[in-house]
Amino acid sequence: MKRTLLFVLTLSGLSAVSTNIIKEYHYVSDSKTWADAQSYCRENFNDLATINNEDENVKLMSVSQTTTGNAWIGLYDNFETWKWALGDTDINNEFSYWNTDNPNVNHAPESCTVMEVSGRWNDKQCFKPRHAVCYHEPGPTKYILVRTLMTWHEAVAFCRSKYTDIASVRNLSENNQISPLLSGNTWIGLHRKTWPYWS
Repeated sequence: MKRTLLFVLTLSGLSAVSTNIIKEYHYVSDSKTWADAQSYCRENFNDLATINNEDENVKLMSVSQTTTGNAWIGLYDNFETWKWALGDTDINNEFSYWNTDNPNVNHAPESCTVMEVSGRWNDKQCFKPRHAVCYHEPGPTKYILVRTLMTWHEAVAFCRSKYTDIASVRNLSENNQISPLLSGNTWIGLHRKTWPYWS
């Protein structure tokens, strides 16, 4: 997808004594993809614009009032970084059990994960109420199916308040312990944070 304009961030006023950074925004009217705009800005200026507070947003908006259309900024979404709620650690790359064509980025915004009855994983929107699987470290039964319908975030909060956390799956053996408990798509702890990255 190409946008008709982009904003460039130039940093000035950097010194060992000063902690103030003055940002200068430049309007570039060339039509580019986000990746091409980022490369162009890094080669010719500093980078795509970043916005850290309301004042910077107001300044950027004042520049954009003289233009029409949309503009690229440095914020981007990383569709490939998934984390487990338990410890918020990166997914174990040696084990995943995604369903065919998952995770996918065609359906926005699918940032949370369900386990299907088959044991396969599917990325889904976080706000739809579903059952959840909690992990219970000290108990004789490690995985607990919670039949209360909850959003993914509610499921995480519930599992943390009653058990250890929402279930994480480190290997096929753990996956196979959970899947027989299920009667439909059920929340597990795998998720991704949307829009947390700046160029």
